[in-house]
Amino acid sequence: MTSRYGYWALCVSLFAFSLSAQAADAFKPAPDDAWQKISDALGVQVGGDGTVSASIQVVFDANSPYGAKLFKRWEATAPDTPVRWVPIAYLGKDSAGRAMAILGAKDSTAALRENAEHYDNQAHKGGYPVPSAFADFPAKSLQEELRPYWINTLGGYTPVTVFKAADGRVLKADGLLSEAQIRQMVSQAAVQLPPGDASDGQSGADVAAMQKAMGDDVTELTNVTVTAAAAQPMPSGKTDSNGAQYLAYIAENAQIGDVTVNQAMLGTDQVIRNMVSLMGDNNTPSLKGRCQSVSLHRAGQGTENPTVVAYGKHCTFETGEQ
Repeated sequence: MTSRYGYWALCVSLFAFSLSAQAADAFKPAPDDAWQKISDALGVQVGGDGTVSASIQVVFDANSPYGAKLFKRWEATAPDTPVRWVPIAYLGKDSAGRAMAILGAKDSTAALRENAEHYDNQAHKGGYPVPSAFADFPAKSLQEELRPYWINTLGGYTPVTVFKAADGRVLKADGLLSEAQIRQMVSQAAVQLPPGDASDGQSGADVAAMQKAMGDDVTELTNVTVTAAAAQPMPSGKTDSNGAQYLAYIAENAQIGDVTVNQAMLGTDQVIRNMVSLMGDNNTPSLKGRCQSVSLHRAGQGTENPTVVAYGKHCTFETGEQ
């Protein structure tokens, strides 16, 4: 005969097992190419100390209420776990512009946090402001290769979470995760090797991913002059083999050769020597130099606000040297 204590202990054990099973059941096998498809897209890694790459990626819409809830839940439940957030544009005319503003922010992690914490439930919009240059950025031009894959293969959920398990499987979970599911995912996720040396100093994601994110109307320039009335210095998000960060600049209305661009992200080969001093400044008074290569991406041609964004590699400047 089971004692009353034993009965309740058994109930608690069964309930805990049920919760664990529910969490595990939430993770389904992902398509074989899902991890690479998402990794090739532009995203922002949040959490951890930067010594390991994320083994968890979330595809989300910046205007999705569940995406905002999930971001806050991750920060509350597992803030030290690296998670890569990959924006997709689907919900609302300004979704792509909001995503581009977050990706191009001086501090993309802070931008993601602001977008989630100040989410407007009545307007169904993220809380991060959209600059005028990105106001009419077309949804189909953001993550051009990932977007149809997300719709047709991943099911079009926002958010959808894909992760690499320690046993080598790639699994996914659709929609908003519970705290229990987040903990279960963290316990199952593999530990990724540290990211490699990134001597190109390019801001944010890989250059190839940036090009794919902006659409196919791309012009490649080499050995081109670059000027801007003001540019914001920022850490590039890339490090060398010693862990030192490379510098990048983000400039509005920059002149790239003969073309004026709305926004330019310019990676340098220069290692930041004094981060506190650098980030304490607002804008450099002017920027003048050359880039070995620049990709010009055009979107919204024929609309009221066409957008031209530039990504430069191996740039050297006369102003702002540290």
